[in-house]
Amino acid sequence: MTKTSLPQDGHALLTELGRRLRDLRQRRGLTQKALGERAGVSPRFLVQVEGGEGNLSVLRLMELAEALGVSLTQLVVGLGPGDDPDDQLAARALALPPEERAALLSTLGRPAGEDRLGRPARRGQVHRGGGLGRAPGLPVRGA
Repeated sequence: MTKTSLPQDGHALLTELGRRLRDLRQRRGLTQKALGERAGVSPRFLVQVEGGEGNLSVLRLMELAEALGVSLTQLVVGLGPGDDPDDQLAARALALPPEERAALLSTLGRPAGEDRLGRPARRGQVHRGGGLGRAPGLPVRGA
């Protein structure tokens, strides 16, 4: 493999990322020229990226995400190893309807057994987050 060539899975990743960018651009009714102006890239670069030939830097990807009005996560979710639990969690969360995603996000970081206002939940009470406790690695309030 030469320095500029990619392994097969790398090429597949760039092809899928390009497809996602093209689909988002088209759904927003943008031309490559218009998106390029918003993101500060040339239409020729977008042709390469959308065709799976352009290898984007993280900064360029972030500029394109911002220009399309999506998060960086929305562009790359599902492109990692299939058994990555973080990637699987992000994909499932992004697949939720917006109101359910907001409810899920409001429960993250809240210690188990608290209601939405941070009060201890009454016995047998299930709050809207489905009983989710705090996410691993997030600090507990007051600790």
